[in-house]
Amino acid sequence: MPGIGATATAVSSQEVTVSATDLTVGTLYGFFITAGVDNPGSAGEQVITVQSTTSGDVEIDNSKLATRVITDDQIVITAAVPPTFNFTLGGNSDSFSTDLSSSSVVSTSGTTVTIATNAANGWIAWLKSANTSLDSATTGETIETSGSVDDATTTLSAGSDGYVLDVDLTTDSGTGDGTVTIDAEYNGDTTSKGGTLSATYEEIATADGTTDGDVITLIGRATISAIKAAGTDYTD
Repeated sequence: MPGIGATATAVSSQEVTVSATDLTVGTLYGFFITAGVDNPGSAGEQVITVQSTTSGDVEIDNSKLATRVITDDQIVITAAVPPTFNFTLGGNSDSFSTDLSSSSVVSTSGTTVTIATNAANGWIAWLKSANTSLDSATTGETIETSGSVDDATTTLSAGSDGYVLDVDLTTDSGTGDGTVTIDAEYNGDTTSKGGTLSATYEEIATADGTTDGDVITLIGRATISAIKAAGTDYTD
């Protein structure tokens, strides 16, 4: 708008006067009132008159437009985030990598457990054994679990029956604020160590915050005596 400036505006009550130089017929003009205009005291429909005048304050033309003033012009958006917990097993069977032997400790391939949750206090995982041993129906023999549940791992000795579970931390997700801890009973640090299996639920791992994908791996370990009966159906 030609000639308009910071000092070219006057305000009196609900009337705003803007001074400008000559306007050109057929040209569309506009301006911003940067400081804003207060609403009138009452809510409801308001009619605004826009008028152009000469420098002598003689009306050239005017038009009217309607607007609405409401008492509450804010919309509050609400939402709910539900609690989530996802627990996925990498498989439902796991085999020893080779035949059991009296000369070494043999481990299973391992089964992963993947956990995701938005729980602020994280998660806890428990495990129990159906048999607390590897049992063979055809031979009637067992390979019993070793040691005791005492918050310490058990070391298997080749040549003696033994069966334990090792729980390894595979992934501590970087997304989220939880830190994974493997229970001391099952936190084997070598290929011959693991925790004693129990017929009741035992805590195997925890995390203390949210995660989008912590992963632990369950690994069975076993060794046998030299006179263990041959069979292909030892299972737990």
